[in-house]
Parts: sequence; structure tokens; C-alpha cells
Amino acid sequence: MLNMLTVLAQAQTPATTAAPAAGAAAETAQRSPEGGFLIWIPLLVMMVALIWISSRGQKKQRERHQQMLNGLQKGSRVILAGGLYGNIVEVKDKTFIVEIAKDTRVEVAKSGVSASVDEENKTEGK
Repeated sequence: MLNMLTVLAQAQTPATTAAPAAGAAAETAQRSPEGGFLIWIPLLVMMVALIWISSRGQKKQRERHQQMLNGLQKGSRVILAGGLYGNIVEVKDKTFIVEIAKDTRVEVAKSGVSASVDEENKTEGK
């Protein structure tokens, strides 16, 4: 098996029958350390661009969610992260008091509100 690999490796190496100066220049170009790194530059640029584009999308989504949370007030109908619908009864600094059924109120962190039903109806109407 090792003999076959050696024969294949020798068969694939080109014979240098060109002028010695041209052959030496080609060998140094192939063996130069910076030549190996140049091939990675386009890949790295594409990876950085993709990461930047995806992070911009996430940032915009976070900003929209934060604007929605800031716009909520007493009486707004919301959907909680668990899928429950409710009406905001009271707004605190970091939480909402949400009535999910008659005389059933829960305190929910602002991050626990997924969406505003009012805003959902506006987007469906478009």
C-alpha cells in the first residue's frame, strides 16, 4: 500500500525540464509562506461580512422589540413568552402586571412579553 502511494506521489510531481531560472522562480513562488495565506483572505473576508450582516439583523430586531416594550402601557393587550394572552394592568420599572383571566393577575418581566396584539393586528392589516 505504501509503495502504491509513493509511486502515485512521484507520478503527480511535475518534472522540471524548463529553464533552471524559470523553474527556480516557480518553486519559490509555490513554497513561499505568504502564498499559502493569500488563499484564505477571500474566505476570511466573506466570513467577517456574513457575521457582520447577521449581527446587524439581530440588532435591528432587538431594537424593534425594545421599542414595542417601551410603547406598551396600561390597557395594552399582549402575548407572553409562554403563549398566554393578557391585558397590562400596571407598568413598573422592570415588570408588567398582566391580567390573564378575570381576577387572575401575574407579574411578568418585560422581557417575557413576546408581542403586542395591537401591533400584530396592524401588520396583518397591511
